[in-house]
Amino acid sequence: MARRLKNSWPLSLVTAGIILLLLVVLNGCSSTQKRPDRKEGYEKIPFSEIHRSPEQYRGRSVRLGGVIVDVVNKEEGSTIEILEKPLNWRGRPKPGDESGGRFIAIFGEFLDEEIYRSNRPVTVVGEITGVKTAPIGEMVYNYPLLSGREIRLWEEKGYWDRARMHIGIGASGGSGGTGVGGGVGISF
Repeated sequence: MARRLKNSWPLSLVTAGIILLLLVVLNGCSSTQKRPDRKEGYEKIPFSEIHRSPEQYRGRSVRLGGVIVDVVNKEEGSTIEILEKPLNWRGRPKPGDESGGRFIAIFGEFLDEEIYRSNRPVTVVGEITGVKTAPIGEMVYNYPLLSGREIRLWEEKGYWDRARMHIGIGASGGSGGTGVGGGVGISF
């Protein structure tokens, strides 16, 4: 003999309400931080290609990053020499010794060298304008030039470099009933 289940529409409304509440909460947790790659488009051209022949990519917009080597301020703006580093999925330069070389980013505004100091990670979006030949020590070096449109100075310790606390809320349902739970965790 088959057993007839009771109508569970009030339970469905509770579950739907919980899911809606979770969607609202999760939407509030989304990042609204402006990132260089969100404002305007750029091409994903490997730095090794740009470094090999910057003139070939003249006029193209790219996103590059690395660590600051030096900042020079002049009346017309600031010039930043950057040691290139590969970028992670967030556009932040990856730590480590991997680098494709150096490039120079030019901005038409004052960038204080106390804030934009040596070894700070930075990401730049801008247009490739050519090449500049200048000495590094006793050798002559060809720097790809970038006319900077946007700049992101990263914290010296990255988001993923520190412990974080997470608060989670969950909901479940099924033929055995529904449940709501929560939790707090610390990750490293």
